[in-house]
Amino acid sequence: MTTTTWLLSFVYVMLVSSLQPPLLPPAFFVSFIENFNIDGLKMQNNGSWTYSFQLNSMVYDKFEGQIDIWCHLSNLHPEDRSAHCRLLFANDKQFYIFYPEIKKCCIQCEKDQHCTALKQTWLSNSSYIGDLHFNGTICHGWQIKGASTTDTWYVTDKGVPCQLHTKSFRSDIAHNMTFNQNSFINNPPLDPTIFAVPNYCKEKCLYLSRDDITTLVQF
Repeated sequence: MTTTTWLLSFVYVMLVSSLQPPLLPPAFFVSFIENFNIDGLKMQNNGSWTYSFQLNSMVYDKFEGQIDIWCHLSNLHPEDRSAHCRLLFANDKQFYIFYPEIKKCCIQCEKDQHCTALKQTWLSNSSYIGDLHFNGTICHGWQIKGASTTDTWYVTDKGVPCQLHTKSFRSDIAHNMTFNQNSFINNPPLDPTIFAVPNYCKEKCLYLSRDDITTLVQF
């Protein structure tokens, strides 16, 4: 190994060792393009993510034209399953799916099923896996294994999210959210009603079969 190579390797090791797993901002808003691949079935959505650690809540808005698996599975809006749909992880520790325009909702995940908003320290035990460029910006990759997925979070030096990649290690399911960095708002003033559970959210979600899903989603 030459002196130059050794020095470069040393500098790299020192830089990597100085990196610390990122915290999620206490609150944020960001828009995204989302891609799902479920056993070869491909779906893409446009949406936004609003998060508040203080309110222990987060909501994903899936915009008109969405092919979101949870929204379509719910069968809440058979006339127009691709209408604007919301996925709410509320502070009562339940996960709700609803179509706000027609006021139909169901409970996808109950309190004892661990479907909650992410903690700010979600990545505290993650490992640095290297950098990628997103739209010309260097983003650091942090990877952590959950109960059923390996999650990778790419973020800039300034804490702007670049991408969330999730890969199941139980089946062939992959999920990407690539964020619009220009849309990111750190700690915005949030109206708590954004995370309010609609008063018509009372029933548990029903499920469709895999054949039904394949028929519903046009690829």
